[in-house]
Amino acid sequence: MANALLDTLNMPTTPGRPFEDDGVVLSASDTPLLPVQVWTQCEDLVAAHLAQVCAWPPEGRGRSWRPGDYSFYILEYEPQPDVKLFVQFWSEPGEKVVMEVCSPAADSAAQAYLTDSVREALAERGFEPGDEAGHFGKAVDAPDPSATAGLAREALSVLTDCLGYDGRQPLTYLFCLGRRDGEKADDDAASVVVRSLTLADLESLLTAAGHTVQPLSDPARGFLVSTQGVAYSAVLNSPQHGHPGHFGGMQLSAFAPVPESLSLAVVARLALDLPCARLGIDADGDLALMQTIVVEGGVTRQNLALQFGFWQQNLERVKQVVLRHFGKVPGVVLH
Repeated sequence: MANALLDTLNMPTTPGRPFEDDGVVLSASDTPLLPVQVWTQCEDLVAAHLAQVCAWPPEGRGRSWRPGDYSFYILEYEPQPDVKLFVQFWSEPGEKVVMEVCSPAADSAAQAYLTDSVREALAERGFEPGDEAGHFGKAVDAPDPSATAGLAREALSVLTDCLGYDGRQPLTYLFCLGRRDGEKADDDAASVVVRSLTLADLESLLTAAGHTVQPLSDPARGFLVSTQGVAYSAVLNSPQHGHPGHFGGMQLSAFAPVPESLSLAVVARLALDLPCARLGIDADGDLALMQTIVVEGGVTRQNLALQFGFWQQNLERVKQVVLRHFGKVPGVVLH
C-alpha cells in the first residue's frame, strides 16, 4: 500500500478528506540493522508522508486542505507481541506540529523500554512529558512540503537511538488526513457539528464574509477586523484543556467614542432589539457592542454562520443609528 500512497501523494491534488492508509515502511530484517541503514531505507517514504501530514501550503488552501482539517501520522513497531513503541505527529492549519513519543503511562507494558536513560535522551532532544496520556512531546514548526526530510530523519533517529529499533521487526505506519467531525463533502458542510475553533477557523469565517483582518497585539488569539468603514475585534476565548490552539468560542466587540448623550440615545433605541448581542456604555463612556458566540458542546456550521450573520446585522444597525445622529462613524477604541 505504501507505493500506492506515494503515487496518490504525487498527484496534483492530495487525496480527498477524510483519507486513511496504513502499511509497512520497512519489512523485518533477519539481522540487526545499523541506524544509518534504517534511515537510508525509510527516509524517503516517511518524508513523503510528512509532506502531506505536517505541511499546509498556502496555495493548497481550498484544494488540498481548508480550515478545520487535521492530519496525523504514526510510526511504530512491536519489540514483543502487544507492546507498541511509536513516534507520532498531529498537525492542523496555522498551528505548530505536535511530535510525540509513546509513554509508559499509556501502555504499562512499554515501561521496560522507557528507562531513565531513554527519558534523558528524549529530554536532550527537547521532548517533555505532557499530555493527558503522558506522552513525551514537543511542538515544531510546520515544514515546507519540500523540506520534510529532516523531520523524517528525526523521527527515525528517535526510534533507532532512543526506542531501540534495529529493523528486526516490521516498522509500520498509520496515515490520516482528517476532516473535523467526519465531514465528507461540501454539500454536507452546513450540518457538520463544530465543537471548537482555531485561529484558522476564525480567519476563514471572517474573510469568507468579505471582512479585512489583521493580527491583534496577541496574534495567537484573534484579529482586528474592518468592514464597510466599521472596525471591531474578534478574539477566541475559553481555551480547551488538552487541545492547544482550540477554543470554545469567540468574543466580538466594537467600541465607539461618541458623546454620552448619543450613546444613551443609541442604547435606548436598540438595546432590546439586537439579536444575541449586548449594547451598552462601558466604563470609559464609549458605546460598546459585544456578542459572544459559543461552540463548545457542539453547534452546526449553519448555526455558527447564522450567529455571525446576526453580528453583521447588529453592526450595520448600530452604524446606521450613529450616522443618523452623529453624521459619521467614529474610530473604534479597543479595550
